[in-house]
Formats: sequence, structure tokens, C-alpha cells
Amino acid sequence: MLALDLPGKPAKLHESELVTYRSCDVFAAGQTIDMAGRTEYDTFISLAWRGLDGPQKEDPGVQAKNMKGVAASLSAAARLGCRRFVDLGSITELFSQPDTAYSAAKKDGADLCRKLSVELGVEYIRPLLTNAYGPGAEKGFVDSVLKKILRSEPLLFTSAVQLYDFVYVADVAEALFLIAEKGRPSSRYVIGSGKAAPLRSFINRLLHACGSSCVPAFGALTYRGDMLPESAFDISPLREECGFLPAVPFEEGIRKTYEYMTLK
Repeated sequence: MLALDLPGKPAKLHESELVTYRSCDVFAAGQTIDMAGRTEYDTFISLAWRGLDGPQKEDPGVQAKNMKGVAASLSAAARLGCRRFVDLGSITELFSQPDTAYSAAKKDGADLCRKLSVELGVEYIRPLLTNAYGPGAEKGFVDSVLKKILRSEPLLFTSAVQLYDFVYVADVAEALFLIAEKGRPSSRYVIGSGKAAPLRSFINRLLHACGSSCVPAFGALTYRGDMLPESAFDISPLREECGFLPAVPFEEGIRKTYEYMTLK
């Protein structure tokens, strides 16, 4: 397996004889091909995306570059002989109206890559990630809340009645592997625990799992996203077609994540 990322050294990969790491900008097709060398690869799994939070999440320029970058990665994958391209998306693509420039770019980028994949003769598969969390999974909702707990900051939320789902990072990795191996071309798979619930419930379970006495302030913020139905979080296609079964329960994953963060 070849892993490509910007840092000179892998930040979160363990050394393995099965993995070769190269530093490059995967959005630059030429760099990607040069780093791959003459080796032929079967599948390209695209995870790169800038501007996941902060001001860049609402920056149309940054998000447009992401769209073009993933398309460049798809072109590079075709030139490397990859027969399939697994392009990780977001559950927010199912909103009736995008709530951020990030959501809009994710949705439009997927449409662009679907069309391009047909021209290139590459199988395109689109997993939709609900909310990943776990040791090293930074910039997500769980990471943000746990950091506030550790810093004794106020926990301000919306009414948190919208449905959410969370999935542990190790389960995400397993899902992507199974999709790459067994996923059907042109399919869309939701990656989650399969147990969607109101966000308020997850927040209370998180506080209990890490033994926090913090009191959440529900209703302090305004929610501007969509209210997705429970059917949007259905992982049965991923389970039935690829054999995916989430292994880490939410509370167990929260305890592992909290322990990791306290020891950093």
C-alpha cells in the first residue's frame, strides 16, 4: 500500500512492511504519479480535503480548489491503472440545501467526479461519513467537546434534537477497506454505527462516559442545518454488500479517546 500526504513524515501511521509513505500534494496529479513510480495499483482511496473547520469551511475559493484537487487525484488514479476510485464524502451532502461552502463543494465535487470517472473508465464509489471520532481524529465534534471539557470551557449547544451518528476511527478504516474490496461501482455507502439518535443523547452519553460533571447548555446556539431523517443514516447496504459490522461501541470509543487526549 502507498500512503500519500503533505507532511514530510507520517503523523499517524505505524511503521509496516506493507505500507510505503511518500510526502506529496495529492491534489497535484503529476506529483502523485511521480511518487507512485512504476508500481501498478488497484484502488485509489481519496481522503484529502482542506478547510474542514474554521473560516476555510465557508471559503468558496478553498472549497473550489478541493473539488479540482480530487478531480486531479481521479485523473492520476486512472493514469496509474487503478480500476476503482473510492472518494470519501460527507453525510451533509444529503441536506436539501447545503449549509456551508464545504457541504456544497462536497456534493458538487462528487457529481463532477462521477462524470469524469465514466470518461476515464474508472469505477467510482462514494462513501458518506457521518461523524468520525477517536484518538488522533481531530477537528470533529467529539474532539471539540472533549477539548472544552479538559479546558473547563462552557459547553454551548443547539437544542441538539437533530439526528446524528458517530463512528470510531478504526471502524471507519475497516469500512473503507471493505468498500475498496467489495463495494459496487457507482454505489453510495453511509459509514456510521447504524444507531442514529438525537445529538442531545450522544452529548449526555459522552459526558457520562468520560466522567464529566459539566452541565451542557442546550439551546444556547441556533442550528441552521437540515433535519435528516433516520433513513439517511442507514448502513444496511454497507453491511449487506460489503460485510461491515461496527466493532467499537460509542461509550468505549469515548473513553479511549478521552484517555488519549489526557495523555497527550
